[in-house]
Amino acid sequence: MSVVYTAKECLEHPTVDQRNSHLHALPRLYSPVYSPVRIPSDTQSSTTQTGNYSISLEKPSIHGSPSANLAVPKLGRLGICAMDEKVLSKANQEIFRRLQGNGDLEIVYFGDQTLVQRPLHKPFVEKPASAEDHNVYIYFPSTAQSDGGGRRLFRKVGNKCSEYDPSLVTPRCIMEQDNSYVYEPLLNADGGEDVKAYAVGRTYCLAVTRKSPVLSDVVVREADGREKRQATTLSREETEAATKIALTFGQAVCGFDIVRNKGKSYVIDVNGWTSVKNQPAFYDRCACILRQMLTSRLESSNRNAASTNGD
Repeated sequence: MSVVYTAKECLEHPTVDQRNSHLHALPRLYSPVYSPVRIPSDTQSSTTQTGNYSISLEKPSIHGSPSANLAVPKLGRLGICAMDEKVLSKANQEIFRRLQGNGDLEIVYFGDQTLVQRPLHKPFVEKPASAEDHNVYIYFPSTAQSDGGGRRLFRKVGNKCSEYDPSLVTPRCIMEQDNSYVYEPLLNADGGEDVKAYAVGRTYCLAVTRKSPVLSDVVVREADGREKRQATTLSREETEAATKIALTFGQAVCGFDIVRNKGKSYVIDVNGWTSVKNQPAFYDRCACILRQMLTSRLESSNRNAASTNGD
């Protein structure tokens, strides 16, 4: 099953191509508005007829997101964000059609509607495209309860981790044409706390909470000067995310940040080798797991070498 952009207002004559038992429909580029739809194979039921082929259109509730009631393909979903002219080119469509195989990988396009036409409403987060730049800004709307402005987040300096700026109104992408930024809706952390997770291998992950810098510019510290953090138990979903992150990024030890928002968990940052401070139990488990991983890898290498020499 494919996911392609098709025009909401121009579905009468989409370009249809039947290959390898997959129905592939391309939109016309002059159409003003696009949204993701699902294109089933010719053996599946449909609601719209086009020529000899059947096309079933199902609009998701959120632009660019698959419908919640449809199962995730075996390999998952691959999001492709680029201008329509590039994504919908014949050459790229040929690649994407082959990439999705027999339907075990779903491809979702985020095109002009997302990149150019879709409005972004405050509050939102503005992150520099460079991962080395930690100057993250948050823009707030002006309401009866809020004066608007924004908050600048940065690496801790003494007891400060952020500062409120009432003049922070216009996004940097408008003021700084030579720099690139990533924008996303602001997720308010449940309880005003972020989660810092530290994964070792595929099976172990320690997590602690800390006060969110979005709420205050002050770093809360213990009597001995350490930043105050509390141990927290990861949910099954969060534990599975830790395993996937370790495998996907190929990191034996890595850290990542979680925001719990309205009962759901969102991974908002992934780091390389990161170790939690002042946690002797973590150090014990980490060293033990790394030793097991090293021993297993050496034994496997020795077996392969012996097998090769035996041949």
